[in-house]
Amino acid sequence: MKKRKMLILALLVVGLVGVGITGGKYYMNEKAEKEKVELQTSDYSIAQERILAKQMKNTFADIRSIKFDKNTIYKNEMTGYTSVSASILTANDEFSIEVDFPEKNKNIDSTLDGFLGKGGQLGETKDLIITWFTDGKDEEI
Repeated sequence: MKKRKMLILALLVVGLVGVGITGGKYYMNEKAEKEKVELQTSDYSIAQERILAKQMKNTFADIRSIKFDKNTIYKNEMTGYTSVSASILTANDEFSIEVDFPEKNKNIDSTLDGFLGKGGQLGETKDLIITWFTDGKDEEI
């Protein structure tokens, strides 16, 4: 009888721990998804991507197209900067860079001050380029 009670108690504890782990995982996934949606709707906008595309045109030569990756949007709460990765196709090469930009109310220069990645040939692109934004839409800039 005593063994039976211990077995039932052990199964009950294992069941509660399993429910706790599953519920915690679900909660964390929901929280992460909510934060991502908030980031995309509040601080981050397509207008900022448009500014970044213009900065890239003023920084790199012979750009044909730019594509922003929506899975790489990240906001650093301590610095206030938001990061996004962009794939750039030029006449001679294709490369990927990660750029940071400040909150909306800060000054934004006409060229990129800094970026992570290989980068391309420095210069200015005068022609119109196709830019794909994180919302899936494209535009000639």
